Amino acid sequence: MEKYYLRPGYIYISMVPAQITTILGSCVSVCLFDTEMHWGGMNHFLLPDILKNRERSTMYGIDAMHRLINELIECGSLLKNLTAGIVGGGFIKGNGNSAEVAGMNITCARNILSEFHIPVNLENTGGTHGRKLVFYTETGVINVGMIGGAVLEKDFNALSR
Repeated sequence: MEKYYLRPGYIYISMVPAQITTILGSCVSVCLFDTEMHWGGMNHFLLPDILKNRERSTMYGIDAMHRLINELIECGSLLKNLTAGIVGGGFIKGNGNSAEVAGMNITCARNILSEFHIPVNLENTGGTHGRKLVFYTETGVINVGMIGGAVLEKDFNALSR
């Protein structure tokens, strides 16, 4: 099985079994799983939209979401077979305006998934903790660990439900 650590501003798609891992604070990741092809991909974005006079980039949710969806379609996925998981968007205390950014990131992901009529089968967002996310592209299983001091909670869910 391929293993890939997804850095902020990146997208990773795999048509072979892969384990994609990332760490999130106010950032958001969306996992897309194709229930027919049994493959998927994930993004990791920092801000919801482009700031003035900045180039388009997958650091921004609007670009990261569209690129993830479009690349899966280019690989052969059909929109009707995609399901989504949204993870992240935690308010990290002492991190400036992270509550506002986190909320806007979550809203951005929800809005674009709704626009494409992609159902959200798992959402683990908000709160005051960071998260460790592991996505298994062959099964759609998402493992979310809450990071906060010594606390680590696990939430196992499958997007194929």
